[in-house]
Amino acid sequence: MMDTAIKRLTPHSQGIVAYADDLTIILAGDSRRELEAKGLDVANALQEWCESTKLKVSAAKSAAIVFGGRLQRSPTLRICGDAVPVVAQHCVLGVVIDRGLSFQAHLTTACDKALKM
Repeated sequence: MMDTAIKRLTPHSQGIVAYADDLTIILAGDSRRELEAKGLDVANALQEWCESTKLKVSAAKSAAIVFGGRLQRSPTLRICGDAVPVVAQHCVLGVVIDRGLSFQAHLTTACDKALKM
């Protein structure tokens, strides 16, 4: 089922990583406006796919991270009309990815988990 989502979203993104029911969509742009336009294209394609499969995507369980660049303001991204939170770090398939791609947050999380064992 996820194959159809990937096929529908690929033309609108720079890359897609999918595993089970997790979907990571990669967008690239030179400005906030460009990222918002690409995000809208992806969101529309995702909404069409959701309607065709009778599934829903939760903006509250979603996140956006802006890597690199010097945007004065983060882009506003929406899924089904709901804002997707822009965060400094997010856990993707057990790996904590941070805005600077330093993986310090991942190491801290892994060490904290190990110390609790």
